[in-house]
Amino acid sequence: MVLAGTLIPLASAPFGFWPVAIVSVGIFFAVSQASSPKRVIWRGWLFGCGLFGFGASWVYFSLNLFGNAVAPLAGLLTALFDMGLALLFALLAWLHLRVSQRLKLPVFLLLFAPALWVGAEMFRGWFLTGFPWLLVGTSQIESPLSGYAPIVGVYGVSWLVALSAALCLFCLLQLRDFVTRLVQIVGAASVLIAIWVGGWFLQKLDWSFPVGDPVSVRLVQGNIEQSIKFDEKQILDSIKTYQKLSQLEEAADLIIWPETAVADFYFRVKDVMEPFLAEVERRDATVLLGTFEYDAVTGRYYNSFLNATNPSQQYRKRHLVPFGEYMPLRRLLDFLNQFIAIPMSDLFPGTTLQMPIAVGHLKIGVSICYEDAFPEEVIDMLPDANVLVNVSNDSWFGDSLAPHQHLEIARFRALETGRPLLRVANTGISAIISHTGKVERESRQFIAETLDYMVQPRQGITPYVRWGNSFVLVLLIASTIVFAFFVKNERLNSASRANK
Repeated sequence: MVLAGTLIPLASAPFGFWPVAIVSVGIFFAVSQASSPKRVIWRGWLFGCGLFGFGASWVYFSLNLFGNAVAPLAGLLTALFDMGLALLFALLAWLHLRVSQRLKLPVFLLLFAPALWVGAEMFRGWFLTGFPWLLVGTSQIESPLSGYAPIVGVYGVSWLVALSAALCLFCLLQLRDFVTRLVQIVGAASVLIAIWVGGWFLQKLDWSFPVGDPVSVRLVQGNIEQSIKFDEKQILDSIKTYQKLSQLEEAADLIIWPETAVADFYFRVKDVMEPFLAEVERRDATVLLGTFEYDAVTGRYYNSFLNATNPSQQYRKRHLVPFGEYMPLRRLLDFLNQFIAIPMSDLFPGTTLQMPIAVGHLKIGVSICYEDAFPEEVIDMLPDANVLVNVSNDSWFGDSLAPHQHLEIARFRALETGRPLLRVANTGISAIISHTGKVERESRQFIAETLDYMVQPRQGITPYVRWGNSFVLVLLIASTIVFAFFVKNERLNSASRANK
């Protein structure tokens, strides 16, 4: 089961072997259904350990290399994190077995098993602020199933992956009695083919349309090492690096710096920025950058992304990273601060509803760092936003799987919304992503460079932007109601047989 769990990271970036996600889910269904009540929890937990132990191994980099936690402690905390997440799969396997015992195989496997899988993913994306990373739906960005993303979102695609796995498993199980079950096999195979062919056709649809003229943008990847990024002696040098890379002598309407490019409170560096911004305005350009804001009235400070030429236009990060940007359960866990030293780790969240940043006819929907992993939050700025921007500092994760996985997540947000997405990361991977989720241009990692592009703003509402996760929620509710009906019907039949 550990190896089966590792298949989901292999289906995801940077590997991209997307068919193995279906194999992984199919193995999970088969083993859960065939296990004894005593073993099913253990096997489900091992599956989760394989998934997160491999796929989220990058947590170690953040704690050891940049959080100043000694290697043994960082390894222990990473293991506890992965094993804690794996408990969800232990519960899922147990539920799978319990429900399958109540219902006949075809009804359960084809209707409820995929719903249970997606319900677990949605719970993971919400519980304790959420960790919607390594969703099986995200791994399908290059598969025909991605055609469904603008309609049902990533959780809907996850459901289709799980349904495909259930259909394949159903057909395999029926082969034991091939002749008498031929009709069922053909029916299941036909549904499976229809799903994938339908996705292929949907990939060819455009859910949004161009609006206004293209705008020249320059994404600036400063490649400031995380180990020195927050050093007071380095901050001014970092700003000068970004200013030089911005290449004002070469025309660009919009210049974007990544998350915390200015690794200090913005009011402290205004004097350093003034000559540069005066030249920016003279050239009729705009600079958007990541920094920290301090509210003198409330004493709060925020991880912000603002228009440097008009600081009243800003976005304040609202979905903060536990332990990295704030300490959850502070009274109980404050002792960890003496072992893990992360700068600016006592931030406040921005308000839930924030407006897009307007630059000319561009209306920019912003997400900071892993906020783009929460699709229901990204669509809050739509349909007003006609371009999406994600700024990040993935240098926290070193040379690991995380930057590649994060880029894949950003691609899915572009596809769901029908908007181009500009992704700017401190050490990479920065990218220009089309409204179809295709990477038009991307940077190299750990190299200071820029990406220039003419981005075309787009307008329109995809079904997912309009309805969000409603489709999946309705599916889960309907599955629960039908399950209750089948259980009640089974009990009535059992009582009737007993009376006879």
